[in-house]
Amino acid sequence: MAFAPLIFMAASAAVAAYGQIQQGKVASANYKSQEQADIYNATVSTQNAQQAGMLASSHELAQRANQAQQLGNIRAGLAESGGGESGTNAGVLNQSEVNMELDALTTRYQGVLGARSYNAAAGQDYYQAKVAKANAGPARQAGYWGAASSLLKGGSQMYNYNSGGSGYT
Repeated sequence: MAFAPLIFMAASAAVAAYGQIQQGKVASANYKSQEQADIYNATVSTQNAQQAGMLASSHELAQRANQAQQLGNIRAGLAESGGGESGTNAGVLNQSEVNMELDALTTRYQGVLGARSYNAAAGQDYYQAKVAKANAGPARQAGYWGAASSLLKGGSQMYNYNSGGSGYT
């Protein structure tokens, strides 16, 4: 019967060590999974940035076509009224052209900002993926070190028990 406590101590140390190894594996797998999720998010953000740029270009071109039509209508109205494109009419026409150009440039700029925002998000996601990848290996190693610690603690308890101590250190 003197060996029963030793068997339980050894079994306890082995189970604790196994648990530590499994925890390390799970933590490592979680970090690897997080890495893949971050890479996916970065890829989506990069695609969104490209789409935002293309959409902004498309809106700008459509806006410029619409503005050209509006300017044509203004010029036709001026010609029809007999005022021509001189004097005050020229000033109004020039100001309309300037305002329309500013509107088109604002549309382009908003697209650039949207794309930049998506690219920044992609950069952050790629960084998080690298961090998760860097943490995966140490998490697994921590499990093995925890297992070694559990085994050493169990061995120490068994030694102390055999030496006449309480069995716990």
